[in-house]
Amino acid sequence: MKVRALSVAAVIAVGCGCRSKPRPTPVQAPVDAAVSTLGASADAAKPATRVSIAQGKDEFPRKPRTPEETLSSVPDFQRPNGYASPVSNQADLANLVHRATTVRREGPTGLGLLVCRAGTQKDVEGTLKTLALVGAADLDFEIHFKDLVVKQSGPDEAQSAAFTLPLVSLTGGETVSVKLWDRDGASRKPVGDVRAIFGGTLPFFGEKDRNHLVCGHVAQSEVDVFAAAAVQRADAALDALADDLSVDEWGEDLGLGPLNRTCRKSTSEIAALIGWGDSVVDRRVDWCTRMESTLAGPIAAFVRVAETQAAAISTASTEIDGRPVSVGRAVRHCSPGAAANVRRKFGLDSFVTVRSWPCIVRVPVTNNGPSPLRANSLASDVAPIATLTTLSAAGRTKDSGLLGIEGAAIEGHDQMLAPGASGTLVFGADAGTETLVEIRGAPSVEPRKPHVYLPLATDDAPRDL
Repeated sequence: MKVRALSVAAVIAVGCGCRSKPRPTPVQAPVDAAVSTLGASADAAKPATRVSIAQGKDEFPRKPRTPEETLSSVPDFQRPNGYASPVSNQADLANLVHRATTVRREGPTGLGLLVCRAGTQKDVEGTLKTLALVGAADLDFEIHFKDLVVKQSGPDEAQSAAFTLPLVSLTGGETVSVKLWDRDGASRKPVGDVRAIFGGTLPFFGEKDRNHLVCGHVAQSEVDVFAAAAVQRADAALDALADDLSVDEWGEDLGLGPLNRTCRKSTSEIAALIGWGDSVVDRRVDWCTRMESTLAGPIAAFVRVAETQAAAISTASTEIDGRPVSVGRAVRHCSPGAAANVRRKFGLDSFVTVRSWPCIVRVPVTNNGPSPLRANSLASDVAPIATLTTLSAAGRTKDSGLLGIEGAAIEGHDQMLAPGASGTLVFGADAGTETLVEIRGAPSVEPRKPHVYLPLATDDAPRDL
């Protein structure tokens, strides 16, 4: 969901009721004292006024609209998927898909919901599949129906997925065409295409090169019953968000991540049945937008506190792989082939990886532990011992794994930083405007400890990377 960040002045002007503690005076040392107020800042940044759904009444059925009209009403946070949305895993909707694509009946149809399932029986190959970490396809679809072109992503590790096109009637001769891709990390491979033509009998089928497609149709009166149940589920989920709307210093995007995911899921499940632009959907989209805007101000204030404290820190203490280390200020370098050059330096040029970073971030490090700090190059993509998290002014967080340690002794694919020795941690990174980073051990291993944000500078001067 696109964040509409508000300044503190703007938040006060619109009277959102947000309350936060005064910005602390920069603290020079020790580090623990400098970061101790961040948690308090997050705790204080909870809106005083609950954000509730706008007044109104949901009515079923509503004024019919064309598929083109609903496609033009897709909110920004749902693009580029269009208005075809993944059908929920809720049992009742799964039953709807099953009945629509298995129960035989004759057409033509009135207005209703076109329900399809597309997939492949092909063996998929890719980096992660080759590593045997996952085995099934992760399908993306491009759906063509009349003049509509809709893009949709299916669930991970599934050879097929369902999709819907609301507000559709079938008279005969209509064609549904689907192009398929298999996602694999940051890339995807074409799987092929398949189409099905409605000849008067439901469901109708298509098959090509081991790709398959089946489509059925559900009358609008039945769709509205399912939509009413989807609205109830959405309201329960959004109510829970509104009850606990606050900065989450440990959450994805400082709390915006869970809000975004819940809003996308809740609104898309309704829109998958009745289309975007419907007043029922619009009320929930508006609710999400107001919650997001309300949270933007406190998040910006939290980031300003972190920036003030980071400016006073030259080195900070943390743990990597269970070993105490000191880390210094970070510098981002972006240039063609930056990450690839570093990967070759660490002996990774012959290893197929799932991500090619356009930038690298270097962070000075000293091993303060009694044993060597060991980084394995072959594990850098799937199980790095350390993670770099960038933090933007809008609260967006982005993680990347450790590529290796410059200045460390090389033993096979391992880099070994001896006790008391200093080197440089090298992480892959995206280009961006973030000015803060945090270095932490693997989240599945290291316990939560107070945040220690460091300044992130950018140096794009030509150099040997």
